[in-house]
Amino acid sequence: MAQLIRRFPYVRAVFLSGALSKNVMPKDGDIDYFIVTKAGRLWISRTLLVLFKKIFLLNSHKYFCVNYFVDEEHLEIEEKNLFTAMETVTLVPLHNPTIYRSFYAVNDWAQQYFPNAPMRSIEKTIPVKKSYIQDAIESLLNGKRGDRIDLYCMRTTLGHWQKKFRNFDPDKFENALKSRSYVSKHHPQDFQTKVLTAYAERIQAFEANQQVELERPASLLIKVTENHE
Repeated sequence: MAQLIRRFPYVRAVFLSGALSKNVMPKDGDIDYFIVTKAGRLWISRTLLVLFKKIFLLNSHKYFCVNYFVDEEHLEIEEKNLFTAMETVTLVPLHNPTIYRSFYAVNDWAQQYFPNAPMRSIEKTIPVKKSYIQDAIESLLNGKRGDRIDLYCMRTTLGHWQKKFRNFDPDKFENALKSRSYVSKHHPQDFQTKVLTAYAERIQAFEANQQVELERPASLLIKVTENHE
């Protein structure tokens, strides 16, 4: 699948994320991909990949879950917390080791959470080489025409999500479905909030049981309420 994904227009790097990147795979799990695109063409690339999944894979997520995109000029993850640090340090590079090295370098903030996490191996990454079809399509979509198409793809997708997830409050929508010209995150189940909330609850329970107060960075804290979802 990584061989296939990297041939799509404007894809510049492919990383493995999600459960499999942590060496586990539930029976009902998906194979998740973190994709880096050319700047200014993220939404064209994403739209083509999603259409391929819907049409040719019958919308199956099992082996083709493309839920996080950034462009090559915005590799730094803006949300910095325990959850995103774990996702960052466990990404497995499948295509383009040069971009993976840059990604790891600009996200060195994750080391405060996982100081002993090394870079993942780049020995088996797929060589960087454009396909003829990829090169031809990109040549057609460069310039102002491509700018307009990319903006249209972003606005169309965002409008669809705003209707589909209208029950999300603004903070949850921003966290789970972040949409900018340079980033697209599609995590409607909002695992980040669930994981950080569960973590905070366990820390608080431990502190209460042991009558201690643990020191931890402020970015690890999350408000816990009795009525959280």
